[in-house]
Amino acid sequence: MMGSEDQMAAFFGMRAEAYGGNPQVCQTIIGVKELVMSDLLIEIKVVAHL
Repeated sequence: MMGSEDQMAAFFGMRAEAYGGNPQVCQTIIGVKELVMSDLLIEIKVVAHL
């Protein structure tokens, strides 16, 4: 579950590695406890136009 400080630190570390440093990106973090089938993956892609 994404809630512990260690897990959040790992998430932000991976994000910094992917985007470089402290990226100025919008984000919404959601937690999914489980899916209908354990071998399923979920991907959400959003593009914002200003």
